Amino acid sequence: MVSSTVELHQQYGDQLVVIGLDVQESPEVVRPFVAEHGMTYLNLIADGPTLQHYGVRAHPLTVLITARGEVFNGYMGYIDKVSLERDVRALLGLE
Repeated sequence: MVSSTVELHQQYGDQLVVIGLDVQESPEVVRPFVAEHGMTYLNLIADGPTLQHYGVRAHPLTVLITARGEVFNGYMGYIDKVSLERDVRALLGLE
């Protein structure tokens, strides 16, 4: 999933904001992981209130949000790159 997200960020980064949230690890663990996997998009450490606000109850969770802040689509668990890219393209009005 990380490589798919990195690829989508590279391909659509000028039209799409990608944010990674880690909920289980400390910054000391996350930083090397982000560097090792070439995750050039913003990565944050989420706290309990943030998880509650966004209704996160499973990992991984992928959410596509419109420029107006509305949820376009969400996926609990793994989502394959083809399906995710199809929805990203739809969100961006490219399909």
